[in-house]
Formats: sequence, structure tokens, C-alpha cells
Amino acid sequence: MPPSTTNPIRLHIGGMHCASCVGRVETALSQVSGVKSAAVNLALHEAEVRPAGDDIPVQSLIAAVERAGYQAEVIRQQQNSPTAPHSQAAEDQEQRAWGLRFLLSLAGLVPLVVIHFLPGGHHSSPLLGVTQIAIACLVQVFVGWPFLVSAAQRVRYAAVNMDTLIALGTTAALVAGTLEWITHRSGMSLMDGVMILTFVTLGRYLEARARRRTSRAIYQLMDLTPRVANIRRGIQVVKLSLDKVQLRDVLVIRPGERVPLDGQVISGHSDLNEAWLTGEALPVEKQAGDNVFAGTLNGSGSLEATVTKLADDTLLAQTIELVRHAQSSKASVQQLADRVVQWFVPAVLLIATATFIAWLVVSGGWQLALLHAVAVLVVACPCALGLATPTAIIVSSGAAAQRGIFIKSAAALEAANRVTTVVFDKTGTLTAGRPVLRSLQPAEHVSEERLLTIAAAIERLSNHPLVKAIVQAADSRQSPEQLQATALQVLPGEGIQADSSAGTIYVGNQRLLDRLQIVPGANQQNQSGEIRLHVVLAGKYLGSLVLQDQLAHGSQAAVAALQQLGKRIVLLTGDTRATAEAMAREAGIREVIADTKPVDKWQVIEQLKHSGEVVAMVGDGINDAPALAAADLGIALGNGADIAIESAEVVITQPDLRRVVTTLSLAQRTLSIIWQNLFWALIYNVILIPVAAGLLSPWGINLSPSMAAAAMAASSVCVVLNSLRLARL
Repeated sequence: MPPSTTNPIRLHIGGMHCASCVGRVETALSQVSGVKSAAVNLALHEAEVRPAGDDIPVQSLIAAVERAGYQAEVIRQQQNSPTAPHSQAAEDQEQRAWGLRFLLSLAGLVPLVVIHFLPGGHHSSPLLGVTQIAIACLVQVFVGWPFLVSAAQRVRYAAVNMDTLIALGTTAALVAGTLEWITHRSGMSLMDGVMILTFVTLGRYLEARARRRTSRAIYQLMDLTPRVANIRRGIQVVKLSLDKVQLRDVLVIRPGERVPLDGQVISGHSDLNEAWLTGEALPVEKQAGDNVFAGTLNGSGSLEATVTKLADDTLLAQTIELVRHAQSSKASVQQLADRVVQWFVPAVLLIATATFIAWLVVSGGWQLALLHAVAVLVVACPCALGLATPTAIIVSSGAAAQRGIFIKSAAALEAANRVTTVVFDKTGTLTAGRPVLRSLQPAEHVSEERLLTIAAAIERLSNHPLVKAIVQAADSRQSPEQLQATALQVLPGEGIQADSSAGTIYVGNQRLLDRLQIVPGANQQNQSGEIRLHVVLAGKYLGSLVLQDQLAHGSQAAVAALQQLGKRIVLLTGDTRATAEAMAREAGIREVIADTKPVDKWQVIEQLKHSGEVVAMVGDGINDAPALAAADLGIALGNGADIAIESAEVVITQPDLRRVVTTLSLAQRTLSIIWQNLFWALIYNVILIPVAAGLLSPWGINLSPSMAAAAMAASSVCVVLNSLRLARL
């Protein structure tokens, strides 16, 4: 867990929608007396405030946010309930709203472009001119309304942001275009403002979609915990909400239920699926004295356990907190954009105002002054700057998808350029996660076919994860000997038994043999990295079946390629050290860290980062989510758990780890394109803003509003074309 001397205060922040909003809220909160740090998560619309010492009055934090022009509400500290009023439904609604605005803007832009390029344009007919003005006004009201409202709110609090520039630019374009039609003087086209809104709303839609995907990870983790717990009260069992459960209360965990809180078993015997915790699909035996963890799934037995951790302190709650903590960090590309916004918008407004005043004095008329001021606002409209990152990400994502790779954000691209260490999870990542039958080791005077036939007969009745491998092997051999088993019984912690015409069949582990007082031969002992199932028929030992996970396709080639690139390779798993080392040797990995829980994995990633390594984490399980989120570059397998996919910045949609190598090279190239886009977008403004202001007029060089709009559009096209180069990688 991230170190903290006091509990953080979480606030839901309303009204945020851009990077400058985040910066303004963080600044407002940081200036409150007693605040050690403040981090705002745009994806979750939350702020996390850490006090320096004594508790801070919450009302002072809320007041600071409201003075900055936003709304704040305290989030109730309960991990098993929705974290904020800003729910998934609200996020879905926001995404749909921006998508609708984009479609409306696009629908308005198409006829405006057609009319503009007709012979004579809108001047050829008064009806066409009125139609164009009506369409432009409707788009400005219905699509541009959020920007107008946001700009007005910022003015109220003596602040400006990118919405201010968008609102002024599009309004000025509408006014100037209307004046151009009325006066028949050379000026702007009415489609220019609509074109600006089309580009900007597309960017906002993509941002809303990305935020929705990011916040979904937290909700999926929370869904692992039941809302209530069964608590024993004397001879009765009552249901209590988790916030009313106390330490040392006795949990009653019934078959098929999820464990609501961390605890220690005091009675009962069962197998628990701890896949979210360890990444391993095989159930784990639990009996008196063993620990159970919130979110894990109980098998066929019943358990009673004393509560050792309350809702906010469970391993699952810690996992949620780690994902939150990692998601709140920012990429330096976004930090650069924040810094640019701080001076860019006020500077443009000052330049436009100065241009209007200067030309008003020089020319003596407002028309020329307005044209130059509008040209400055339009040419400086941040379309190219806003498109620089999302277009590169979209194009690279398309190119990557053809290679089985999904890249989510600029942060991933940025980190990939500096990766020095690649950490692999084992089960389902480095390995296929599907144990296969490696060998049959029959006892003396027993054939392999008979051993496999007897084992398959009982396994056909079971739904254990190992069944498929055994049954498939038996079916592929097509042995003439057939045996039918009935009356399956599960022996918790030992194996299974069933009846047959040849006698009782047992299949299980060494503990089963010990109870049956059967001693296998010397060659029937477990080796590292393998699963051995012993088979007994009518009290006679028939031999054992050896199963083992297998390396996923391309694992050895991927490890070798990364090592050739000079990357440090680490295997990090919740499995046992013996099994992990056996798989690592086969894959060619020399460094192994085993027996880890989600918090342990997070700590390993943090330790590697603290030692100066830039870490890429590759995983597929729920237990990998904190490590994926904490790593500089999280890479998840698309056939893994949803939470792992949502926590990572890169998803490999095909089961081939060689695409990890492709990811690094493609992401590095994409980041280079982003920096090129940002550079040219800024240079474009640096060069054309003075021209639009009329500084080169003495030499006969001017930039009319219509030319400024064309230049603005051209800058956006250049950014898009430069990004499209990624499609040829």
C-alpha cells in the first residue's frame, strides 16, 4: 500500500472535463492549510487529499473546490459500494452525449461544405445564405453549448481554459461569417466554426470513452465483494451489511458463495477458487487455521471463519486502492499539455485584443480590426493541438490491432520508449493456463491404456479444471476397454471417488493415498512444476498421471527477443517456487519471484521502479491488476480477466507473447509521431498568429479570417496525415 500517515479524504468532483480543470482543482485543494498533497483522477472524477497531520475540515476542501468553479461532495469510505455519485450510468450518458454532439456537428458540416463549394456559394441565392446561417446557428447552440457554458463559468471565477478559446473562436467565426454574407465582403465562411466544433467534439467523445473504460476497472473489482455477510449469532445466522460487521465476528460461508471479508477458518472443510488473488485456476483447500480472503469463491463445502479485516482493510480493498493510486498518476505528455494550456489561452486572448485595438487605431475602422482579431482567434483554435495525441493513438491502435495489440493511451507509448525490465506473470501469460497430460506412469503389470481408461471414467463425471486434459487424452487413444463410473463423491483436499462394475475408483493426491494406506513406488513421487494424480481401483494402486502447464505459443521466442534487446526479464507469480522455476527454465528466464499475492506483486513493481528500472508488466489475471496499473507500462492479455485488461495500458488480443516485442517498437514509433504533432501544432501557432495579427501587412502579407480558417484546417490535416504514417508500420 502507498505509505500514508493519515487516512486520505476522497471527494467527488463535478464539472471537470479537461486537463486544465484537473490542474485548477489540484491547485485549489493544495492551497488549503494542512493539505500534504492532492491528486485528481479525471477518469473517476475524484480527488484524493492527504492531510499533512491533523484532520482537515472537509468543508474547507469543498469550499476551495467551489471557489475554483466546480462542485465537490465527500465520498463515503466503503469499498463495497459505488464510490461516488458519478456512476457507470453517468459515464455512459456522458459518452453518448459527446457522440451525439459529434454526429449533429458532422450532419451540419456536410451541407455547409456542399453549399460553400457551389458556383457562387451562398451568394448565389438568398435562400442558400439563410439556410447556411440557420445551420451554423443551430450547431453553435446545440453542439457548442457546453463550451459556451464552461467559458462563461470560467469568466465568473476569473479564469480561462481551452473551452474559452473554443467558445470565442466558434462564436467569432459565426459572427464573422454572418457579416461576410450580409456585407458581401471577403471574410470567413460559415462552415469554419462548424468545422472547429466537429473536430473538437470528436476529441471529447474519444476522451469520454477512454475515461469510461478506465473507471470500469474499479467497479469490476468492487463487484467481487458481496454486499452482505452471513454472521453467526449464537444458533442463528443473520445477514449484515459489511459496514456493520466487526472484528472477530464469525462468518458463515456457504457452498458457492463469495467470501465477503478476510478471515481465518475455525471450522469446516472446502476448496476455494482464489483465481483473482493468485491467478491460479486450481481450487485451494481450506480447513481450520487457514486464511480466506474477500472476493474468493467457495466450493462445495461450508466454512466458518472469524473476521480478521474489515471492508476497507481487506486484500481486495487494498487491491482497489492500488489501482486507484496508479491511475491517478499523469503522463508527462499530458503534463506538458497542462503547462501549455496555462499560458496558451490567455496569451491568445491578449494577442487578439491587442490586435483589435492596434488595427482600430491604425485603420480608423472596426471592420479591419475585427477581421484581424477574428483571424487570430480562429488560427489559434486548438484543433491541431487537441488532435495531436488522439489521432496518433487511434491510428497506431488500428495498426496495432492488425498485429493483435490494443494501445489505450499516451502514457503507454511514453513508457514503452524507456522500458528496461519486462515482468511476466506465469499462468495464462507465460504459460497457456491449461494443464496437459505429460505422461502416464502405470504400476507394474498395468498398461497405460488401462490406467488412462480408469482415470477418464471417473473424470467424465467431474467438473474439475484438470478433467479436460485427461478426457481428451483418453478419447484420442480410442482404447477398446470401456468402463462406466457412477455415484461421484468429492473428497475435499484429497480427490474424488466413484463406483464402477470393477470396484471403487479413487483419483487424487498423496493425501488420499495416505488415508487409504497405499504406498506408491519410488518413481511415483512429485517432481517440481508437475501435478500428479494417483489412481486406485478396488484397493489396488494402478499408477499415476502427470499433468503440467505448458508454455504459451511464442513465449520462448519473445523472451529471447527481449533479452537480445537488452531487457531484464523477471517471472512474477503467485504459484509455488518449484513450479515457477520449472517453467522459467523452459522459457529461458533466469530471475523468478514466486508465492506472491496482489499486494506483493505491486510491491515488487514498486521496488523495481524505485531501483531505477522502467517496468513493463505482462499479465492476465485479476491478481495482476495492481501490478499492471502500477507498472510504467501495463500489458494485459485479451483472453484474461476484464479487470486486468482495464488496468493495463496495452492489451494483447492474441495469445502470442512475441507481440510484446512488437508493442515496444510500435509504441516508441507512436510516441515519436505524437511529439512531432505537438511540435508542428505549436510551431504553426507561433508562425501564423503574428501573420494573422497583421505584423507582416507592411510587406503585403495578410491572413484573412477565411484563410486563417483554411490554415487552421490545414494544420489539423497535417497532424492527421502525419499520424497516418503509423498505419504503414
